[in-house]
Formats: sequence, C-alpha cells, structure tokens
Amino acid sequence: MVSLISPKQIGGATSPPSRTLAQRPTKSSHRKRSSDDEAYNFADTPARSKKRLKVTFGEEHGDKMSQPFEAPLDAIRQEVIFALDRHARGDDSLYDSVKQIYTEPMYIEDLPSTTTVHNHTTSLLAQVSRLNRSCSGLVGAVLESQWLGRDEAYVLLFSRFLGSLLSVHGTYTGEVLRMLVENLMHETPQSGHLTQYPTVLRSQRYNRIHSVLKYLLRLIPSASTILSNILASSFPDPSETKRVYTIYTHNILTITQYAPELHAEILALITERLVRVDVQVQDEYEELEEDLDDGLIQQIPQIDGKEASAQKTAIEELDDQSDESSDEEDEDELDDEELRARNVAKNIQKMDLLLDILFTHYTPHFSSDLPFEVHEDAFESLLSQFSTIILPTYRSRHTQFLLFHFAQTSPILVDRFIKACADTVLSDTRPSLIRQSAAAYLASFVARGMHVSKQDVRDIFVVIADLLTSLRRKYEPTCRGPDLRKYSIYYSLVQALLYIFCFRWRDLRIDDRDETDLAGSLGLSDDEDNDEDNDEDMHHHTWIPELKDAFRVNITSRLNPLKICAPVIVGEFARIAHHLNVFYAFTIIESNKRLHLGAIMAAEGFTTASAAAAGTGNHGEVLQSAARQTALSARKDDAWLQLDGYFPFDPYRLPKSRRWLEGDYREWRDVGVGGRGSSTRDVVDDENDGSSNDGSESEDSEDEED
Repeated sequence: MVSLISPKQIGGATSPPSRTLAQRPTKSSHRKRSSDDEAYNFADTPARSKKRLKVTFGEEHGDKMSQPFEAPLDAIRQEVIFALDRHARGDDSLYDSVKQIYTEPMYIEDLPSTTTVHNHTTSLLAQVSRLNRSCSGLVGAVLESQWLGRDEAYVLLFSRFLGSLLSVHGTYTGEVLRMLVENLMHETPQSGHLTQYPTVLRSQRYNRIHSVLKYLLRLIPSASTILSNILASSFPDPSETKRVYTIYTHNILTITQYAPELHAEILALITERLVRVDVQVQDEYEELEEDLDDGLIQQIPQIDGKEASAQKTAIEELDDQSDESSDEEDEDELDDEELRARNVAKNIQKMDLLLDILFTHYTPHFSSDLPFEVHEDAFESLLSQFSTIILPTYRSRHTQFLLFHFAQTSPILVDRFIKACADTVLSDTRPSLIRQSAAAYLASFVARGMHVSKQDVRDIFVVIADLLTSLRRKYEPTCRGPDLRKYSIYYSLVQALLYIFCFRWRDLRIDDRDETDLAGSLGLSDDEDNDEDNDEDMHHHTWIPELKDAFRVNITSRLNPLKICAPVIVGEFARIAHHLNVFYAFTIIESNKRLHLGAIMAAEGFTTASAAAAGTGNHGEVLQSAARQTALSARKDDAWLQLDGYFPFDPYRLPKSRRWLEGDYREWRDVGVGGRGSSTRDVVDDENDGSSNDGSESEDSEDEED
C-alpha cells in the first residue's frame, strides 16, 4: 500500500517549505484540499478543490510526485449549479469558492489551471440566466479577472459569456462596457504575461478588447448610447501622463471604425479635451515667460533636447519610450522653477502627440482617391467642432490648426471656412464675443493661409470694407467717441482689415506686376520679393479701388478705430501704410495718446465690471469678458478697453505635429523697412524699431512709444 508522506517527513525537513508569491496578492482565503473519494460531493461539502493529486513513483528512489488532476466539465457544471442554489438560500460557501477561481491567489501554487478556468466559465455561460443582480459579486469577479492574456479560445468564450450576460441581464451593460473601456486606458503590461500562457503583446490585447466591443455593439445596438457616456466620463484627467492620454485617444478613435454612429461624438470629445489642455498650456507658458529666466524657457518645446521624430506615429513613439517613472525620479532633484518648466514641457508634448494623432486620423478622409463628398463630410465634422468647441474658447492656441490645414486641401473648402467665419461675424444671434473671435479667425486665416488665393484676399477685403461702411453709417450719427462696449463688431472688423493688409498687401495691388507678385506671395522667389519691396517705385502702386477709401473714411471717422484696435496691430499698419503711401496714420495715433478711455468711461458712470457686462446677452459672455480683462490686467492704462492682439493662427511651434503644416503656412514678410521680420509673431510682437525714410517727428515718437 502506498502511503502519502507529508512534506515535513521528506528528508527530515522541520521547517515549512517556501512558497512563491503570485504577482498580485488577494485577501481571499485558500481552499483546503480533500481526499479523492469526496471530491465531487458538492451537495454536502461547502468548498472543494479543483485539482487532485495523481500519485506516481520516481524511477530511482520510489518517492511520489504530484501532478494536477482536473475535475471533468460535468462535475464543474454540477458544482456551479449547487453553488447558485445554495447562494439563493443564503449559503455562500460554495458560491465564494467559485468566485475564487477568478480571483488572483496569493501563491502561484494556488493558481487555477487553464482547464479549470475554462470549464468554470463554460459552466457559468450555461447558467447565465440565473446570474441576476443577486449574483453581482460573482459577475464582478469574472469581469475583473485576467482574461486578456489567456489563449484565443478562452477570449472567444469570455466574449460569448459577456454577450449572453447582456442579452439576458441588460442591467450589467454599463459595468461590462466600463471594464472594457478602462482596459483601453489602464491596461497594464502584466496582463499580457500570465502564468501558464504565452506572452500576449500590447497591440494584441487592444485588438482583443476592440473585438469584444465590436461584437457587443452589434449584438446590442442600444449599448452605443451607454458607451458614449462611459467614454466621456473615463477620459483621462489633464494630470494624467502623455502615455495614458495618447493610448486612450488612439483607442477611442479605433472605436469609430466599427461604431460609425459614435464617430462625431468621439471626435467632439477628443477636441473638447484637447482644447482644455491647449488653453492650460498657453496659460502656464505665459506665466513661465514672466517668472522664469530664458534658459528654462528654452527647454519648453522639448524635454532634455529630445525632439519628436516626424517619421513615427504617436503610438510607436510611446512604445519606444521607457517607463515614465524614471522621469519622476529625476524630478526629485529639480527645484520648483525647473519642475514647473518640466511639467509645462510634458503638457506640450502631450498636446503635440494628441494633435499628431488627430492629423493622422483625418488625413485619409481628404485623400484625392476618395470622392469629394467624403472630404466635405469630414470637413463638416471639423466645422461643427470649430463652431461649438474651438471658437467659443478664449485663446485656444493649437487645436484650430486642424481647420487651418484641412481647409486648404481644396479651394472649395477654403471658401467654406471663410464663409463660416463671415457668417458668424454677421450673425445677430451669436454673442458679441463669439463674433469678435470669428473676425479674428477670418483675418488670421486669410493672412496666414498659403493656399488662400489673391482673388480670395481681394474678395474678403471688399466684403469687410462694405460691412464697415454699413456699420459706420449706422453708428456714427450717435457716436460720442470710441467705445468698445457699443461698437465691438465694427472695431473687430477694422482690426481684421488692418491685419490682412499687413500680411497680404502685395495681393491688393493691381498694377502690371501682379503675376510676379503672385509667385512671390506663394513663396516661390524670396529674392525677387526683396528687390521688389525696395524698389524706388514703391510709392506708386495702383491698389484695388476700395482700399484707400476704406482706410480713410473709417480711420478718420468719429468711431476712431485706431484707439480701440490693438496698439501693436495699429503701429505695424501705420508703418507699412506710410511706407507704401497708402495712408498716414501717425497724426491720429499721436492724438489718441492724449485720449484716455478709462476717464471717458468713468465720466459716463461705467466701472470695470459694468463695462465688461454691458451689452452682453448672457452670463457666460460676462464671464468670458472678465477672463479677457484678467488676461490684460497686467497691461496699463486703456488696455482692458481695447481689442486684444490675439490672432488664432499665429505660428505653430509644436515640434512633432508641425510637419502637417508644411507648405500651408505664410510667414511674416516685411516691406523692406528695417528688413524682413525674423520673429514668428512680428506683427503683434515687433517693437517697430525701424522708421520710415522721412524721419517725421510723429513717426519717431510712435516708434518710441511702441
């Protein structure tokens, strides 16, 4: 007869054997093993082992070796039935035993075998109709179990279980979908390295999640609505790492491929969250410019001098990077200022990667191989996001370049974006701040877009000039002086006209050098442009008929727009217009220096707060006015009563995603007075240290003031 010898008796060991810890501990107790003759007596025994020891003998020493003995599928089916029966009567002993199959044990020796897990899931599938809310603990254990790293057969079985569960018990839909979505964001490398299974790569694990989601959405179409809400609520917090942000964004964009009904909602969600990060980065960067020295500021676009590769996708780049914990260790050695700079740099990288993903996502929709209707549908989606998310957001800095790039893929789309901005400016139903912002977008797009044609520039100039004529005739009879509160749209359009002229004055000439100028405006010959701009004949251009009159009647009107428009825009316009013999504005600028808007407002009984609120149609616009006022609060005198010098398509400096704008963007080109501008925001940042050739006193004083 063979006797079973305890471990203590073998070799005279007196201490208990060491046990290997599993990867993740659990608070669940361990099941005790019982003898073979009572292995399947589930009705009388509360908890049973799922493995039995098969006794064999060594060839040389005759000692026993143990091998797992698997309970047959029929026996496990009976166990599950008994467990559910007892659970219904209030006895959870066997029910808890089944739950433990899906719970990570403390010791590797207690891991259930592949066959055991498979057989239990098969048995639960057969009893899925009984898994109502009273069995939510067991269902939760199954959902939280490690299934992504198992074999394909089990993943298919798990998918069938989820489908059957939701078909019978719809109340679990939210829990199941949330589990899948969380795995798209917080899925860990360990889930692909399970004991007893080959390694499953990250890309394979994501593909498995998407396969299950696709199956469930087809099985239960109503689940799309629930999934949409879960995707929004699960979106990473702005404090999350760029890895989490990027992986989640990439994965929810993949959902749009098999759930087209969610396409618009998912894209709007990504754009909304991207704009939040965009504004946050802009605010933090401006604070750093004020507080930190130049050495720290120079490291902002990239960390440790590492610029993103333009040849790799965002996901490929993340896969190449080491874990971010090493960065966290380095941060312990940084002082507060360096840490602020590092955090801003990380947020910039995060935004850069997200925009690169979006550019990559949209690009195939604008392929020349596709019907133009596909282009139009994709652009309409972008226009919708622009109108509802981007345009109302004050000082968005980079997100809008999606519109800038894809609008220029076709002359028809160029016109469509211009029309969308113009319609918003003219809409009496939109808040005044939104209309002002639309005017800035219109001017910035026309000024900076390389594929905005000369004819488009002229057409827009004439349209704006006509609008100004209409508004001026309406406002001037009752005007008592410059007042941004009352005439904000008028001033926004004047500033748009000044800005367009500063960038595109070459396209507003109609003399015999039009063809050469067109080539220059497209950047085909910079040398020719320099020679042309410095010609002695510079003062004798022929302009489109509306140009000089538009500037003269508006600038000299009682509305006095040069006092309200941003001083940097006004100064640049005055310099260029004088050099080109279009208009001499320095006399009015000098006169305006003696005009204080704050004193006028005080005399009329308006405070800062009331001025911000006056004329606004809703509380939200009052808050936006206050935000703009706060942004300008550091500036002195009348700054808060003047237009902001914000133009949304100022140069794009994100290192990785800027590759998408190659050939789309028009850099600043000076008129030849003081040379070509080297700054990327010359129109609004240039100190105007050059002067015109006449050396007039008024112009010199204006340069000194700027």
